[in-house]
Amino acid sequence: MHTVREQGRLLRAIVVAAIVAVVSACGGSGTGPTASDIEAFVGEWTGPVRWPTCTTGCLAEDVRRFTLRLSRTEAAVVSGQLTIGMAVLDVRGQIADDRSLQLTGLGKSPTSIATYTIASSRTTVSGNALSGDITFRLDPATISTVPVTLTHVFKAGSPEAARPIPADLRAYIYAYDVNAGRFTTGSTLYGHCFSMATVVPLGGTITWTMTPLGADGAGYDVRQASFPSRLEGNTVRFGCGGASAWDDNRQRGFAPNARVRAEILFDDGVTTAGELVLPVRGGP
Repeated sequence: MHTVREQGRLLRAIVVAAIVAVVSACGGSGTGPTASDIEAFVGEWTGPVRWPTCTTGCLAEDVRRFTLRLSRTEAAVVSGQLTIGMAVLDVRGQIADDRSLQLTGLGKSPTSIATYTIASSRTTVSGNALSGDITFRLDPATISTVPVTLTHVFKAGSPEAARPIPADLRAYIYAYDVNAGRFTTGSTLYGHCFSMATVVPLGGTITWTMTPLGADGAGYDVRQASFPSRLEGNTVRFGCGGASAWDDNRQRGFAPNARVRAEILFDDGVTTAGELVLPVRGGP
């Protein structure tokens, strides 16, 4: 017969063995993601992100709308679609022991021949915020990899998603091909081409300014020929004639450079603006 002390030791051993068996049946050490950790990623996440690929002509850094829709497909696996700009990727990811999500996937944009592939990623959830980094590989493309950091991506419908978006994440603006042409009146007209987009629902008013610059960098005294125009939310616009200006000094030659500036005043009073100096094409 066992003594009372021996019976106590035996009981403790049985309890420990049972705990080990339960933990093993659940997948090991017990430090892996829980059901709530996995469910935290499920749903729709949305917000603007910087797309750092612009090397020339950027008045405002490129930003794109980011949307990630995920559902649970296996024990610690989620899958769905990721949309960035106009590119749509089918994605799948594993929730790691540290509660982070590593996504993989690929897709295309209808406006590009490049294939978008997720080269690496690590994202985490804190409340209604999704943060982390995703690196996209584009093939073929001049810029082969694009690292994207999630700083303003929230669960759709959450109070955080309704907060005002920072000014520098609302729109991108490119300017290029500044041209000068002399008319029979002797005046010179400066203009340029552009592409731009807003990635927020809010619209606003965009105002362009063109300033030709002499060889010494001083600005010419000119008449602005462009007027403020309406820019709707979630809109892409491109063309020529954004900023334009008349130089009525008939004795002055073509400026070698010009400063192009754009300012968007959004309907909620927030302003975003940018400018850059570009070479002028044209001649007498």
